[in-house]
Amino acid sequence: MPPSIRLALARRLIAALALAPAIALMPSLAVALGVSIHSVSGDGADGVLGIGETVTFELVIENDAEELVHALLIKVDGYDEPDYTRVRDYGLSYQSAQGATRVLDWVDPILGPQPGLVPLQPPHENNYHGSTNPYLYETVLFEGISLSPVQGNGQNDLGINGNPVQGGASDVHFRVTFVNVLPPGSSESHSIDLNFRMRAIGGLGNDLPTTGDTFALTIIPEPNTALLIALALGLLSGSRFVRADARASHEG
Repeated sequence: MPPSIRLALARRLIAALALAPAIALMPSLAVALGVSIHSVSGDGADGVLGIGETVTFELVIENDAEELVHALLIKVDGYDEPDYTRVRDYGLSYQSAQGATRVLDWVDPILGPQPGLVPLQPPHENNYHGSTNPYLYETVLFEGISLSPVQGNGQNDLGINGNPVQGGASDVHFRVTFVNVLPPGSSESHSIDLNFRMRAIGGLGNDLPTTGDTFALTIIPEPNTALLIALALGLLSGSRFVRADARASHEG
């Protein structure tokens, strides 16, 4: 059976057996400052990711109350565990990302338009936390700081395509892609929650309350034909029992 057909069957069987959680986009709560998923695309948009497949997330920043912000960190984690091996525990890897060149632009009532925060470096994957701390793979989408606080709401920032974001209506602040890098021959699937987090430092040097977002993803190895047959037989057997019970109750 060709791998593409086996993978398609695996998706259907996993969903039918409830082994993989459905797509889980958790919208942010009504908090003034946060980052949220605007859209999901790619092979893993259904919440299941096979070997070599990718899933892409587009994200937007909100600051509806125009909080004063001195520093901002936005990252993605949940796809690795801290340890000293540098092994990818769940077989998911950062592939690429794009980010806005500036965020939280704002307008001073006297001075007019003011620039927001500029990233210290482009989006990247980080896996080093110091000589005495465990390694942990995580993706840093934005890290910026300013001596003068900014207070833009994120709506008029220029997104990755050079258009005003407008809450995702015209553009987005970030796009990040992950890929399943489980080695051939792997037999174990992994169900994880990708966490999109924000940390913000306010005008008084305090941590501001923020919101993030979460996406449930099941990372699966290449299914073998024997496993698919076993799963299919299990489903068929279960459906026969259901039909038999229905007939018995009807005849009774």
